[in-house]
Amino acid sequence: SPPELYNHGFESMESLGALYSRVSSHIFADWNACGKVMGLAPWADAWGRAEAEATRGASTSAPGDAQKVSLSDGRSTPPPATRSPGSRAGGALPPLTYGRLDGTGGDALRLNWDQMRDLPDPGGWRRLPPYSQRHMDHPASADQQARLRHARLAARVQVDLEEQVLAFLSRLKVRTRAVSLGFAGGVALNSVLNGRISRELGFASFYVPPWPGDEGIALGCAAFALHVASTQASNTAVDTLAGGDAAPLASTELQGDTSRQVSGQVLGQLSEQASKQSSDQDLGQISKQ
Repeated sequence: SPPELYNHGFESMESLGALYSRVSSHIFADWNACGKVMGLAPWADAWGRAEAEATRGASTSAPGDAQKVSLSDGRSTPPPATRSPGSRAGGALPPLTYGRLDGTGGDALRLNWDQMRDLPDPGGWRRLPPYSQRHMDHPASADQQARLRHARLAARVQVDLEEQVLAFLSRLKVRTRAVSLGFAGGVALNSVLNGRISRELGFASFYVPPWPGDEGIALGCAAFALHVASTQASNTAVDTLAGGDAAPLASTELQGDTSRQVSGQVLGQLSEQASKQSSDQDLGQISKQ
């Protein structure tokens, strides 16, 4: 991808999140549209089948049979229960990742940046007209071919992400004998991946916080500022946020309403304490701390 698709330095980071963000930049000209990449990936299957059927005309084979090729290695697709979303997308792209997340030396995780730099049509999605059923009816059109190309890239990075993370967590589970898993970070916002972890890895409990990505930094800063502003007033809120006195926070039973209540408690107390102390304390200093 060209330099005008600025990626906040992620283009040189050897991480799955950085790679996913780079694909987001390439397709949507937005490094932070990763949710759109995840949503686009399954369309590679439907659009790929439509293209294949239009190419070969009427066929007696089952829909999609010609597309059942793994994006990972070109071998026959695994059984449906273990097949990754988008793995029948056809037009297989080379893997974007090599090695393992927990690998060392030659087996360490490596990203295929050369392939990313050579991809055509950077930021091309924004130049396409709105999608409609007529595009599905004309899969050979230039616009629909461009959509399919972008969808195949989205499917490629989604499959790579799922395969890398699930393989790593499977090894981690065997090594640690852990029965519970907490998952955080920007990648934990990928609900398709989270669904596979929950269904396939056999953890007794699987917890993703309501604020797994950068938004959690803001909540943590609010809790810290509250603690600095008034230690006494913050003890309950900070302990609750950390899961000290409120065990449900670390449970898979935590509901959105509870998480919002905790967040509101922290932010509300911060605002109240800040107002009380604004006359005798430099809040700018609190911010620096």
